[in-house]
Amino acid sequence: MQTRMRYPTLLALLLIVLLGTTAVGQSGDLRNSSFEAIDQHVADTPAGAAGSIDSLAKYLVSAAKTDLEKARSIYKWVISNVSYDVEAFESGDYGDQSAEAVFVTRRTLCGGYSNLFHALCKAAGVPSEVLFGYSRGFGYVTGAPLDPEPDHAWNSVKIGDKWYLLDATWASGYVDGRGQFVRKPFDHYFLTPPDQFIYDHLPQNEKWQLLDKPMAKAEFEQLVYLRPAFFRNRLQVVSNPKGIIDSDCCFAVVLGGPDDVMLSAEVNRGRDKDESAFTFVQRDGADLRLNTVIPRAGKYTLRLFCKRKDGSNTYEWAADYSVKVAKDADTVQGFPKTFSTFQEKDASVIAPMSGRLKAGTTETFKMRAPGADAVAVIVDGQWSNLARNGDVFEGTATIKGQTIQIAARFPGNESYFVLLKYDVVS
Repeated sequence: MQTRMRYPTLLALLLIVLLGTTAVGQSGDLRNSSFEAIDQHVADTPAGAAGSIDSLAKYLVSAAKTDLEKARSIYKWVISNVSYDVEAFESGDYGDQSAEAVFVTRRTLCGGYSNLFHALCKAAGVPSEVLFGYSRGFGYVTGAPLDPEPDHAWNSVKIGDKWYLLDATWASGYVDGRGQFVRKPFDHYFLTPPDQFIYDHLPQNEKWQLLDKPMAKAEFEQLVYLRPAFFRNRLQVVSNPKGIIDSDCCFAVVLGGPDDVMLSAEVNRGRDKDESAFTFVQRDGADLRLNTVIPRAGKYTLRLFCKRKDGSNTYEWAADYSVKVAKDADTVQGFPKTFSTFQEKDASVIAPMSGRLKAGTTETFKMRAPGADAVAVIVDGQWSNLARNGDVFEGTATIKGQTIQIAARFPGNESYFVLLKYDVVS
């Protein structure tokens, strides 16, 4: 069987940088183990140890004290020494993907990665299997039917008395915008929990889903498209577990997640961002609520990104929904513009939600700003503090000027931070 790898290009990764409940708990995740010593052992592999599959396997597991470390050492060597063969993929001439051939050439497609991992495990006495099935990788459109035939290969490995899943191909790197393979280890696909792995891998044999309740192919096709960052940041699907949203223009997606996770989103039509659409993210108790307005009929991708509040990382691609809007909206107001402090401080708007306020009218501003000492509305350069009732701040203002800003002061700071901005229209 010839199989193909789907994986993000460099362009996609750069875009990521510039930018019932489904549980995804991390308890019992073997990836939380420390592999520093075993990874260094693999990095120090002498050339003489790699004379054959048997000799290499013997060396790799020589420093391992557990089945977990044996599996890790074999996986780490494969993803560190085998390159994805872009030329073979593009030409359709996949060549010899046997373990022996891949061991010599160090270039292959997903079938070769899987075969070599399996052969090294066999030589080391570690039970493993090569699995074939369907994948949802780069280029996949949420809700689209899968290929008629399996398009990917990966592995299972037995550690102790339990089987685990891994994908050495997707863990090894990616193909950039110039069609070059870039090695970049990606450990999400090492011993991935089955309830996460199922979001982009569906084996032919349902027993290898390793789920208590196996998923049918039709159900797999309809799943929301969740990316590794979604799981790494411990997000949860609260609403919209299916990947397709039918809307008349306005809808909400609700996610659960830790207090230190921030969310952003964009709406794309084809390859381009749709500038007519609006998104608005705010905390709703323990949840993150994403309100979206798409004013024009058509098919869209709603792409979600997430990051931690500590500011040490950038937004990463977390999920995709396919959105179908049946007809154009009559009028669209959009949402106020939020600034980083708005999510960092878990602020939320109660009213007004429209981003455009009519000049000459009187508006009631009401918002929640946990922990704030004061919240003010700024109208045409004039500041007015909103009345405080616990974490809720409320007050009225006559709309004038070009923009209205809401700013808050927090303990330990003399300055106010702008949380959001409204546009004034005549």
